[in-house]
Amino acid sequence: MIEPSLDDMDCREQVGLMRAETSNESERSDLFLEETATAAEPASHSLFDLISTNPQTAEPDEFLDRWLNEKDPIKALAAWTDRSAGRSLPNSAKQALRRINREIGQIDQLLNRQLNEVIHHPRFQKLEASWRGVRHLIDCADPDANCKIRLLSLSWGALVRDLDRAIEFDQSQLFKKIYSEEFGTSGGEPYSAILGDYEIHLRPDKNHKTDDVNALKSLTQVMAAAFAPFIASAHPSLFGLDSFQELERPSDLTKLFNQPEYVTWNSLRDLPDSRFLALALPRILMRKPYEGRGKEVAHFPFQETTDSADEADYLWGNAAYALGGVMIRSFCQNGWLADIRGVRQDRDEGGLVTGLPEISWKTDREGIAVKPPVDVVIPESMEAEFSNLGFTALCPCNITRLPAIHSTPSLQKPQQFDSDSANTSARLSSMMHYMLCVSRIAHYVKVLGREKIGSYTEASDCEEYLNDWLRRYVTQDDDAEAEIKAKYPLREAEATIREKPGEPGNYYCTIHLQPHYQMDDMVSAVKLTTEISSTSSR
Repeated sequence: MIEPSLDDMDCREQVGLMRAETSNESERSDLFLEETATAAEPASHSLFDLISTNPQTAEPDEFLDRWLNEKDPIKALAAWTDRSAGRSLPNSAKQALRRINREIGQIDQLLNRQLNEVIHHPRFQKLEASWRGVRHLIDCADPDANCKIRLLSLSWGALVRDLDRAIEFDQSQLFKKIYSEEFGTSGGEPYSAILGDYEIHLRPDKNHKTDDVNALKSLTQVMAAAFAPFIASAHPSLFGLDSFQELERPSDLTKLFNQPEYVTWNSLRDLPDSRFLALALPRILMRKPYEGRGKEVAHFPFQETTDSADEADYLWGNAAYALGGVMIRSFCQNGWLADIRGVRQDRDEGGLVTGLPEISWKTDREGIAVKPPVDVVIPESMEAEFSNLGFTALCPCNITRLPAIHSTPSLQKPQQFDSDSANTSARLSSMMHYMLCVSRIAHYVKVLGREKIGSYTEASDCEEYLNDWLRRYVTQDDDAEAEIKAKYPLREAEATIREKPGEPGNYYCTIHLQPHYQMDDMVSAVKLTTEISSTSSR
């Protein structure tokens, strides 16, 4: 979650995160390599043979316990050689050392195989990817910037159950935590955005029991009330795929989403509140494989087993972390979340996704042929199609080998009107980077109504105060550099405040915002209307 502080709305940012928990099923996953000795096998001939790799069937070995607890190394060596039935004793210290090293090497091989089983297990990969995603967000934040990261450990299933059980969305526990305890409370810190480490499916199946589309309909209402856009990722099944790698085959996604099974999905996109929802794709690489000789794993000579053709061998994570990192960087650089798309040469800004690990193809020297840190390369033509369907796609960049975000649509499908200017306004209001800016302003207006209104005797005084604040983020220079427009994201801004008839202390506030954005030579504006009060939390 990214949230502004009420103490300093202009320069303080708070970032938090929803993280999906690993499941707690009763069935025990076998993360160990089973090597059960049969009755026909001979007795142990070395210490290595005494170590069982099947914890479910292993019997306590008294000798092994005594040997491990022996403090005298001479006695321990003598006991070990005595146990090695059928083998001659070493006749020199050098021969004994070679035998010990050989036994240790066999143990290392077994530990390598067991550890590979552990770190490649899907549940472990999910847990590791989540925490590495949090680390990515922290690395993107400037230590000197007023940026916070808050974590909420909440599984998707628990979130869906909370929304389903609530009669209305504002009776859910999520609404209480996101809106009531922060945005709707004096002294609270409203969230600018919420990152959800979840992958959204089209429909329930045997491996995914929740109805994600209906859950999102309730979720967007919560986020719209709190002016906190929600960012998650899309699961391949949303496109009828088993893996994002299947996108390498040509397909007509627009035609796919016009199929009858997407009726419910398209109804979600038609909702006005769906502009507070963004889904990113594909998955991003969270860690390079362990390939060193003990340098990366506490001096343990561990070699991770990977197959270049098998993407499951690599650690992939949620693309929402990539978009979240770009948002944090934009705030640290400019104080706003507007500069989160596009690429500028030799500039670590805009939508360029940095900080992801790189893997080199083994056919060339290190750093020559670098594999993109995404599980599928999305071409520019397909990126435009994804954008029209409401998905934020990470794509390769021609001027660098890093992925980039070229457009940041929300899930909302822009309405179509007879007027070109109306169509432009609809398209503008469906763009996530502008919704993030509008949400920040809405937070400030809320704070103004709660903490400033009572100190003014006339609505005009409050209006002047708000306009003075808005002008701090306005520049009318259309030829200004990109970094200037990022710090001053508005070309024009004007606020009007009128007292609500018959209700002293309550006001209508209308804000007109014109961002630095043109579409087909058409300039449009955003209109934000709200009610502010000094005596309530509306």
